[in-house]
Amino acid sequence: MKIKKYDKKYIDSFVKLIDESFNIKNKNKKELVEWKFHTEKFFHKNRIICAYKNDKIVWQYSNITYEFIKKNFIIKWYICQDMCILKDYRWQWLISKMSKKLYSNIEEKTFTIWFSNKHWVKVDKNSKWYWYNIIDNLVSFYFPTLLNSDWYNFEEINNSSQIEKIDFNNFNFFDDLLKINKTEEFIKWRYFDNPNSNYNFYIIKFNNQIIWYYIFRIQNKIAILFDFDCKKGINKKKFISTFKNISIKKKCLIFKIILLENIFWNNLFKWFFKLKKNEEIYFTLKNHNKLVGKSKFSALP
Repeated sequence: MKIKKYDKKYIDSFVKLIDESFNIKNKNKKELVEWKFHTEKFFHKNRIICAYKNDKIVWQYSNITYEFIKKNFIIKWYICQDMCILKDYRWQWLISKMSKKLYSNIEEKTFTIWFSNKHWVKVDKNSKWYWYNIIDNLVSFYFPTLLNSDWYNFEEINNSSQIEKIDFNNFNFFDDLLKINKTEEFIKWRYFDNPNSNYNFYIIKFNNQIIWYYIFRIQNKIAILFDFDCKKGINKKKFISTFKNISIKKKCLIFKIILLENIFWNNLFKWFFKLKKNEEIYFTLKNHNKLVGKSKFSALP
């Protein structure tokens, strides 16, 4: 068995591995993998390690490139994606070998985030290849979509050409926090280029100015929020009412958002009721900056 970088000529084997490892009924699976892992802007920066045996991939461990921004300071980071292994090759210490190979090639002054369950938290705590922190666990916030009379005007965006009129740098609600660097190029890739995209994209206006955007998916008549950003100074009750009324327009009964359990989100969505997921999911961080170490990240929101 050989452990080495991912080679695009093995994409069919790569897709089959993911398909057999996750019981997710996605269409266009090859196109989905190409979109996530092969996008030209990101591919040369992504870090993907595979275990090969008999000319097929039996394990893959990947980190996909993203950027955070805080007050115009850009920080490189990765998100761990779709790590999986065929059943016949489990319990062979491959995770230790592959994490060593992967993280030895990660740029310094970067970090990786991941969403882990209890099992992977136990595994990562024992790693010697990176500083490891559990930031917090995820909580679901719910709110029934009862009609409100006081809301902002909203408009649906149906194709990527329409977002060219949006200046994403104008949204400053999260400027004092670490946030994803959501450029027009990133938004197009994340929400429009996805071959299985079923996102609903809305812009909200006040005095003919775009003051925020709102992206969600619908599942079983529940509007699940995926992304939003806005300008400071908005009316928070009117803000929530607009979310609810857009959901009603889409015939959804409940509005839902999955977030970290912390003071910031608890205050913003204080009118919502919370439910912890049955299987606890943790937001975790792996710091690759040996000079900074673990303690500098303890205050991340």
